[in-house]
Amino acid sequence: MTDQKTPIRILHLEDSSRDAGLIRDLLDAEGGTYEIIHAATRKHFEAALEQPGFHLILCDFNLPDFDGLSALKLAKARYPETPVIIVSGAIDAEEAGACLKSGATDYLLKQRLERLPSAVQRALVEAEEHRERTRAQQALRESEERFRQLAENVNEVFWLRDSVKCQMVYISPAYEAIWGRT
Repeated sequence: MTDQKTPIRILHLEDSSRDAGLIRDLLDAEGGTYEIIHAATRKHFEAALEQPGFHLILCDFNLPDFDGLSALKLAKARYPETPVIIVSGAIDAEEAGACLKSGATDYLLKQRLERLPSAVQRALVEAEEHRERTRAQQALRESEERFRQLAENVNEVFWLRDSVKCQMVYISPAYEAIWGRT
């Protein structure tokens, strides 16, 4: 997530200026710092997606020239790690399921927008946790690769033993070269 001084950048696809204002007011009432980029049409949305650094994308599901599922797919193609929340006045269970399967973090009905601030915070926290897990997994892969390179290039015998289970976990390749046994 961002610190308190850095605004949370939100791309908001919404054809109704009244609904866009309502959503902005709901988020502002929670005391967060938001920079909301509003797009009312497919053309504006596609142009906005060219900008860097969105923390969250909100998509209306029903627009005159566009639909939320198509917007979701475009957003995920450009920003695969950025959470997308679908907001709709009318979305059926099948459409909502299709959105979730396509990568939406959540969906909200416009009749229940009081959930929006908590859904936004949850989406941002989950995105940060996902980034942290990805960084940790990458660091682990890099560490394992350094260990593998070290183990394969040292001509000395060394091993790792699990002291709890009293069994060998790893024996260096030099063991087989020196003693002729695996």
